[in-house]
Amino acid sequence: MSKAKRVVLIILLLLALTATGAQQALKIVKQGSQAYLFGFPLVLMGETFQSMTRPETGRPPANHFAHVRAFPDHNFRQVVRPNNDTLYSTAWIDLKPGPLVLSVPDMAGRYYVMPFMDAWTNVFDSVGTRTTGSGSGHYVLAGPDWRGNPPAGLKVLRSPTNMCWLIGRIQTNGKQDFEAVYRLQAGFKLTPLSRWPGGPPNQARLVGEQKAEAVTDNPSARVLAMSAGAFFNRLSLLLAAQPPAKADGPAMEILKNFGIEPGRPFDIDKLWFFKRFLLKKAVDLSRRKLLDLSSQDRASENGWAVIRKGIGVYGTDYNVRAFVALVGLGALTPAEAAYPNSAKDRDGSPLSGRHQYRIHFKAGATPPVDAFWSLTMYDNRGFLIDNPIRRYAIGDRDDLKYNSDRSLDILIQHETPSGNQTNWLPAPAGEFAVTMRLYMPKPEFLNGAWKLPFIEKTD
Repeated sequence: MSKAKRVVLIILLLLALTATGAQQALKIVKQGSQAYLFGFPLVLMGETFQSMTRPETGRPPANHFAHVRAFPDHNFRQVVRPNNDTLYSTAWIDLKPGPLVLSVPDMAGRYYVMPFMDAWTNVFDSVGTRTTGSGSGHYVLAGPDWRGNPPAGLKVLRSPTNMCWLIGRIQTNGKQDFEAVYRLQAGFKLTPLSRWPGGPPNQARLVGEQKAEAVTDNPSARVLAMSAGAFFNRLSLLLAAQPPAKADGPAMEILKNFGIEPGRPFDIDKLWFFKRFLLKKAVDLSRRKLLDLSSQDRASENGWAVIRKGIGVYGTDYNVRAFVALVGLGALTPAEAAYPNSAKDRDGSPLSGRHQYRIHFKAGATPPVDAFWSLTMYDNRGFLIDNPIRRYAIGDRDDLKYNSDRSLDILIQHETPSGNQTNWLPAPAGEFAVTMRLYMPKPEFLNGAWKLPFIEKTD
């Protein structure tokens, strides 16, 4: 831009920023931010769907299961804070061609969950131990426009959008349990309703051990890097295929004020230059807000960051929905699982391998769950850490050693303990964080009556 044009632009901006103009500018920035945060989960889901349904990369196409066959280890770098509790069976779903039948085997009492997340990241239904029990069954998964009749006796799981994500998890009690879980995974099937019963299911794809490799296809990074124009153009196209809920009417009006409408290509350069400038600034501010939130210390209870509600079913809480999409796409509802995490000790100091720590549970006061609980160790980047005993997590399925009064100590340190190694969760030499996972937490956790104890320094 030439110097003369810059001077003209500055003059116009100054003229615009009268008292009335300033108020209008603030309104545009506020609405631009609301528009970005509202649309962020849908754009991220659209990009992730494209990334994870590409057979040429070894990934299955839509409507096919991908059964993960191994736990991640310290070499795994594809996502942060992976778990060592469950093997995944997932599928990206496109219901536009018609409904699918999900077939579930008898789980013989083993915990599992098959949650369905719509294109806006809301969990709209779930099959599993907590909701449907551990017996076998068949379920019709249908999109918003299907008006047919389901086979007798089959429950219909109605997705608000044609695109959805099935993110199944099956309890896996260590590597020695893999073969048993593989047999169960083979019993999960997706079959088009048009050829059910009797017709062949869609063939699943097996995903082996995850390798430590550079991940160039990162949907969240790709969305965050989008220009304002590219982001809202992508959003407008996705809106046509994945319409929002009725309650989103006011948000859709805000989009319309910027010329963003379902199915209509969006050209940001057609906006008045002042409005275009402010919309771009709004996107920059919103992006920075999301990144700042993801890096903040949110410790709220005894040094732990705990969320007991508002995850998985968001209503019109677009800020929380966007934040969770960025840091934990596919998160379960708190009734299904909770993920308190901590990076501070009782004194508020960062956890570090230079010190020794313990978590002390009083007798009868271990994490209250109807399924199981675990504690996982991560470095300060959110990755599993190498250690001499290859232990990345510890929990109630391990052969823990209780104290004489039935209390329990979990030891957290870098150096090998001289005494009880059974209860040892190895830490890295530097700073670290831990995540507690509670599967099917009991009411006393969900209502806040039970709280995790502090992480205490013992040296």
